[in-house]
Amino acid sequence: MRRFGTSLEPLEVGAALLKAGVAAALARAAGLRTALSHRRAVRRLAELDDRTLKDIGLARSDVTGALAQSLAVDPSRILQVRRVAQRAGSRAVAPVTARTGAEPGQRAEARCCPG
Repeated sequence: MRRFGTSLEPLEVGAALLKAGVAAALARAAGLRTALSHRRAVRRLAELDDRTLKDIGLARSDVTGALAQSLAVDPSRILQVRRVAQRAGSRAVAPVTARTGAEPGQRAEARCCPG
């Protein structure tokens, strides 16, 4: 009888690969189920009026853009990224306008360099 030392037998390798493949497929199915659930929630957001969407920091185009993605993409993640980017942008402008005395929403370079 031949010993293979610490190496795995071919059947053990095949079983390990099969187990990894099944685990990956189950994880993908769980992710898809979550994405579809979140898609239903984002569809409910699309039913809100523009003022309500603005109150929660979204624009209608954000919601429709998120829903336009493929079914495998979680639209709530897209909305989350857009919201974080929007908040980061508004924070970046606020300190500059406070230092320059520009009107709220007006960029400093537009105030300092007329013409």
